[in-house]
Amino acid sequence: GVLPNDTLSFDLFDTEGKGLTALDGAERLIAGGAVAIVGTGYSSALTAPGTYCSHRKVPMITPGATVSSLADKSPFPYVLRNAPVETSLFKAMAALLWDLNFRFAGVLVTPDFRDSITLSFQPALKAHGIRMQIV
Repeated sequence: GVLPNDTLSFDLFDTEGKGLTALDGAERLIAGGAVAIVGTGYSSALTAPGTYCSHRKVPMITPGATVSSLADKSPFPYVLRNAPVETSLFKAMAALLWDLNFRFAGVLVTPDFRDSITLSFQPALKAHGIRMQIV
């Protein structure tokens, strides 16, 4: 086997996309002896457990968090992302909208992503001459 002298265990916690729920799960996993954590896939739910895991020096690998602030290794030295940052995604989406001949985009956002949309997506759309309205 891959790890012949080790036993791997698997615990699953539903974070419900909420930071405090994710933090509770991370605390429980680390208290139970976890040496690494996979998740959460929500950028909005990763800050609290990412900070906690970094403080405890336990790697947290996130499959879906895209917010660029999580790439900053000062506050998150133990958070490893395998998803592209939002700015790259926004540039690609703006180019796609342009190629599809869209010149206006209505964007539905949650409050925790409003700044990210305003700072990253809006300039990408503007560079392609696409107007945007945030709802």
